[in-house]
Amino acid sequence: MANIDFPADPGSLTPANYWTAPNGIRYFWNGARWRSSSADSYIAMSGTGTNSVSGNISLADSVKLEFGAADDLAIYHDGTNNYIDFDTGELRLSVAGTAKMTLDSSGNGVFTGTVTGATPTATGHLTTKAYVDSAITAEDFWDRDSGTSTLSPNTASDNVSIAGDLTVNTDALFVDASAKKVGIGTTSPGANLEIKPGTGNGTLLIDRATGSTSDGALNIEVASSGALYETRKTGGLDHIWYAAGIQQMSLKSSGDLALGTTITGGHTNHTNIFFGGTGNLYGDTAAAASSSISLSSNAYVNSSGNWVYRVTDEVTNYYQSDGAHVWRYAASGTAGNTISWSEAMRIDSSGVVKIGDSSTASPNITLTGSTGDAAFGTNAVKLFGSSTSGALGGSVSIQQVDPGGNAATFKLLKGINYSGTEVCNITATGAATFAGTILTGWTSVNISTSNGSSLNGSGTSWHSATNDYPLGVNRLGSDGYLQVFTKAGTTCGYISVASGTTSYVTSSDYRLKENITAITSGIDRLKQLKPSRFNFKTYTGRTVDGFVAHEVSSVVPEAITGEKDAMRDEEYEVTPAVEASEGVDAVPAVMGTRSVPDYQGIDQSKLVPLLTAALQEAIAKIENLEAKVEALENS
Repeated sequence: MANIDFPADPGSLTPANYWTAPNGIRYFWNGARWRSSSADSYIAMSGTGTNSVSGNISLADSVKLEFGAADDLAIYHDGTNNYIDFDTGELRLSVAGTAKMTLDSSGNGVFTGTVTGATPTATGHLTTKAYVDSAITAEDFWDRDSGTSTLSPNTASDNVSIAGDLTVNTDALFVDASAKKVGIGTTSPGANLEIKPGTGNGTLLIDRATGSTSDGALNIEVASSGALYETRKTGGLDHIWYAAGIQQMSLKSSGDLALGTTITGGHTNHTNIFFGGTGNLYGDTAAAASSSISLSSNAYVNSSGNWVYRVTDEVTNYYQSDGAHVWRYAASGTAGNTISWSEAMRIDSSGVVKIGDSSTASPNITLTGSTGDAAFGTNAVKLFGSSTSGALGGSVSIQQVDPGGNAATFKLLKGINYSGTEVCNITATGAATFAGTILTGWTSVNISTSNGSSLNGSGTSWHSATNDYPLGVNRLGSDGYLQVFTKAGTTCGYISVASGTTSYVTSSDYRLKENITAITSGIDRLKQLKPSRFNFKTYTGRTVDGFVAHEVSSVVPEAITGEKDAMRDEEYEVTPAVEASEGVDAVPAVMGTRSVPDYQGIDQSKLVPLLTAALQEAIAKIENLEAKVEALENS
């Protein structure tokens, strides 16, 4: 079709407002626009005319208004939608010659102004890629579903970036970009996320996957009183907490709690805490008389009300009920089987402690504040303090009671269970025997550096004191023996006391002696003794008179004990004992044997008979000489 140059003055035409184009098509000017009488015709403007129309140009549906040599741009209406169609270059919308929106052939658009307008309602209102004021820099702009107010990125991988604050309906949603805080119901959030209700309680509701808010949803509310509480809706689902992908804590709707384990499932009358591999703590759910609390290892009350094993192993239990504290145990059993408890200890509501027997009549051990005695069961043992006032000084006694009058015996054993080695035995008459060494002040015998006393099963006794006498012996009443010395059951001597005096007595009764002869050559033997002065090596500042033991042994052998240069074996402590403490087991002392000098000793009182005999011989000689002198003087 050739170009058409429309007349500039339609009123000057004959007839007025009618014009026939060179192609034979007749046009009519209706005062507003040129109209063609053919629905499929179109108008092309070019040539030397004004190419302007002061009125409207009307085209039928699907009739295009085309621009360019190759129909590069077309504008038309198809009866339903409006189209701007271009084949090459870009589509640009300009204001005063400046492009404000550009759309290329790939569908990418650039907006240099602010996009405003009414709320879109059609599907795909904006589906192309866009950049708006440099504030939204998503590769894909947002889709808007028909009939909804949902905006979302076009694909799951798209990102949306907003440089400044975001405000939705004043305070319905506010994002403070600089402070990095979000407010719901407030434009000044005081925390990273603050939810502030207009009225009522502040609520954070997390629905289950189906969207139900009445079954399984998590609801966290802040009441007007400021209390924070969390509730499940109906459905009875568990609350579960994970750390590093591993379940660490769970809470059932029944109130049962599991820490570091899973909830085994307890009886409905109890509120349970399951912890670790086999721990269980419960309290009775109802607040009523005779309610109890219980702590168990490897045991719990199942949904049928039976105590059962959690794993195959021994079990222990402690519970409180009706003012009593009770400890129980049971042998190893199969996981899930019913437990048959044995009571180990009980503290009843009156404060009495019973070990091994829960009966009131015959406890194995009773602790009481009573000062009086009472009838106990057969073979009972009683520990009691004599003070009931709470003041210090009350005594404690251990009684082995046999109402039948039999000779009861108190024993201490070391070993496992009810058998072992006897270390102490106290008979009904009070006689006591000990298998080891009795020590006071020492953990082992140490006479060199510390104070203490010892008595061992071999009969050896040591006593050591720094500034006081190590051994004191006292006799009350009449004069007599203070200490008796025997050998193989025969008395050899004794120490006796009288008013103000002490006698050190050696046995000397003639009935104990035989082969009695007089001492001869007393002077000759006495002359063999070598009295001397010396000091002991441990006391360098003190010189004393005395004898050297081996020099006396050939003259008066009974005065000397031991042999010259003799040695003996001595037990000594290599490493000291370690007493038991929390987390540390007791360690006995390590003993060793070493060779030490076996020193000689002297009983100088044994020299008295020789001295007496020598003196008598000397007196006889003196008297003989005196007689001779007297005879000479008288002649």
